Amino acid sequence: MQFIDGAVFFPETRVLAIADLHLGYEAELRSKGVYLPSQEAEVLLKRLARILSHTKPRTVVVNGDFKHAFGRVSDAEWRHAKRVLEVLSKNREVVLVVGNHDPVLFPIAEKFGATLTEEFLVGKTLFVHGDKLPVSTAAYERIVIGHEHPAISISDGVRSELVKCYLVGSWQGKELLVLPSMFSLTEGTDVLSGKFLSPFLSDVSTFSVHALVDGKALAFGTVRDVERLGKK
Repeated sequence: MQFIDGAVFFPETRVLAIADLHLGYEAELRSKGVYLPSQEAEVLLKRLARILSHTKPRTVVVNGDFKHAFGRVSDAEWRHAKRVLEVLSKNREVVLVVGNHDPVLFPIAEKFGATLTEEFLVGKTLFVHGDKLPVSTAAYERIVIGHEHPAISISDGVRSELVKCYLVGSWQGKELLVLPSMFSLTEGTDVLSGKFLSPFLSDVSTFSVHALVDGKALAFGTVRDVERLGKK
C-alpha cells in the first residue's frame, strides 16, 4: 500500500481509493446560515490531480460519502460531481461505493458513467464504506473502509493538535485499513476518545497510526504509543 494525501494506492492492481468527499457540504452549511468560502471543490480538484499524476491508477474507488446531502442531489453537488468525475474518469474506471450519505447517488453515477455498488472486490481487497458490516462471502484478506473520518490528537503535555490519520489494524483476522476523510475543512474524530461510528472499530489501541501532515503519511507507531506520549 502507498499512502498519499488521504488516498491509498495498491500498485499490484493499480487501484486508488479515496473516501468521504462530502461534495456540497459548504453549500448546505450556507443554506443554514453558516458561511464558508466556496473553495473546497478547487482544493479537492488540485489534490486529486496531484494524486492521479503520481499514481496513474487504472481504477479509482470512491469509498462512500461522495456527496453530503441525504435526500436529494443539490445544485452544488451536481456541479462539483461533474468536475470531480471528469478528473477521476479520464482514461480510467470509477467505482462509487455507496455510503450512508449516498442514498440518492444513482442519478450521478448514471449521468457520468460511474459504477455504483455497495461493495467492491479487487483481488483479495474488499472496499466497503464502513457504516455497516460486509455481506460478501468472497475470500478477501483486506478490508478498506472510510466513514469514521479518523484523526488523532498529538500532545506534548502542554498543547495538542488534531491531525487526520490512516489506521491499520485487523478485524476478524483480516487486515483493516481506515481511510481519512478527503474533506479538508474538518480534521475528523479523535480516535483516542474511544467513541466510534463504524461497527468495524472498538479497541484500536494496537492499530498503527499514519498521520497525514502536508499530504504525507508519517508513521507514529500504534494508537497506544501516541496515547502514552501525550501522558508523559
